[in-house]
Amino acid sequence: NANWEYFKNKAKEQLSSEVGQSIYAQRKIDVEPIFADLKVHLSFNRLSVRGLENAKIEIGLALMSNNLAELARLLSYPAEYQKNTIGIPYFMEISIVFF
Repeated sequence: NANWEYFKNKAKEQLSSEVGQSIYAQRKIDVEPIFADLKVHLSFNRLSVRGLENAKIEIGLALMSNNLAELARLLSYPAEYQKNTIGIPYFMEISIVFF
């Protein structure tokens, strides 16, 4: 299909540019690990409610539970592993997301 090949080549050109590579690299860092954790560790594959407001509440609860699990994991480490190079404990850097 000529249209398919055209759009496939166009996407390949955009992803091979420096700007495209930097934008695509941010996907792995910013969003995907969080959703992978929700799917694998919390078995959160789909919403069980309808409506935008209810969906925001359910996603917020899932993200808070993910942050609390991360906090518990970090607090279980010995004290020498809980500090980064600046000296601020990692658990202070965990942000709880509210929509």
